[in-house]
Amino acid sequence: MAQTNFNDILRLAQDFIAIRSTQDNNKALEEVISLAIRQVPNFTIQHFKRNNKPSVLIHTEKPHTKHFKIILNAHLDVVPGDEDQFSPYIKNDKLFGRGAYDMKTGAAIMILLFKKIAKTVGYPLALQLVTEEEASGHDGTKLQIEKGITADFVIAGESSEFAIKTKAKGVVWMKVTLHGKSSHGAYTWLGDNALQKMVTLVQKLNQAYPTPKISSWQTTINIAKIETPNSTFNKVPDTCTAWIDLRFIPEEEKDIIKNVRKILPLDTDVEIVFNEKPHFTDPDHHFIQQLQKIIQKNTGKKAPLIGAHGTTDLRFYSSLANIPGIEYGPKGGNAHGHNEWVDLKSLEQYYQILKQFLLSVK
Repeated sequence: MAQTNFNDILRLAQDFIAIRSTQDNNKALEEVISLAIRQVPNFTIQHFKRNNKPSVLIHTEKPHTKHFKIILNAHLDVVPGDEDQFSPYIKNDKLFGRGAYDMKTGAAIMILLFKKIAKTVGYPLALQLVTEEEASGHDGTKLQIEKGITADFVIAGESSEFAIKTKAKGVVWMKVTLHGKSSHGAYTWLGDNALQKMVTLVQKLNQAYPTPKISSWQTTINIAKIETPNSTFNKVPDTCTAWIDLRFIPEEEKDIIKNVRKILPLDTDVEIVFNEKPHFTDPDHHFIQQLQKIIQKNTGKKAPLIGAHGTTDLRFYSSLANIPGIEYGPKGGNAHGHNEWVDLKSLEQYYQILKQFLLSVK
C-alpha cells in the first residue's frame, strides 16, 4: 500500500476517534456518519434512521438496491470514555484512543478501501456504516435487514487479531429477584434475609457456570449487580435483585434460560431484559477458505478460526436472514479500556488482505 494511503487511513481514524460518538450524544453520531459519507462521494447512499441513530448503506448500484454479494459492516459508535481518550496519539507504533481498536481504525480502512475498489469489482459490493452497535444494534444493522438489505456474505471489521471469527456467543441479561421477610436488624431470627438467599443462589450459579481460568469456548455468567431496597443498616432486607449477564455458546441456545431457571427457587421473579441469539457461520464456507489462503500468503501464518465471546451485529444476519458472515480485523488491545490501541504495523497487511480478497471474489 502506498504511503499516502496509509496516511489517509491514519488521518481518518484519528478524526473519527476525536468525535465523541457515544450513544448519549446524537449530535456526535450525526457528525461521525457525515464525516464518513464525505469520504465516498459519487456513490449511491441509502440513509436509515430509528430513535435518532443514523446509519447508511453505500454502493455503486441503483438506488433502493437491496441485495449485494458482499457487505462490509462497520460501526462508528463507541462506549463512553474519559476526555483524554478522545484525543488520539501515536506511541511505539500504536495508535491510542477510544475506538482505535473497536473499531474506528477498521472502519477507516473499510471506507477507504471501498472507495478505491468498489467501482472495479465485478459484483455488487456495499459498505454498511452504523452508529448503534455498542447499544444493541437494533437501530442500525437490524433495521437495515428489516428493510430488506441482504447479502451473500458479510465481513464485520471488528477487532480479531487477524484471526477469523466464525461464531459468537449469544447473550441473556436477566434481573432475578428473591423474596424474604423484613425485620429489625437486631432480631434477625424474626426475618428472612433475601440478600443472604441471593448469596446462596450466586454460589449455585457459579458452580453451574464456573469462571474459566483462560479464554474458553463455554457458557459464562457474570453477576453485574446486587441490590436491596434497604436505605439503613438495621433492617433485614425482604427483597434482593441481581443483574445477571449470561454469555452462551450456540450449542446451548435452546436450553439456556430453562437451565438457569432450574437453579432458581420456585418463587423467584425473573425479568428478561435482553435476549440475543448467537452467531454461527460454517467454517467450511468457500469465502472463509479463500480468505484464509490470502491471509497465509500475506502473513506466512494460517489464520485460526475462532469464536467471539462478545456479541456483534453479525447475529442479525445469521438469525434473521440466514446470511453467513465473519469478524475480521487488525491487531490491537484494551477494547473498551482506558489505553485502547491498534497496532499500526498491522494496518497495511489488513488493507492488503481485504483488498486481495475482495478482488478475488467472482
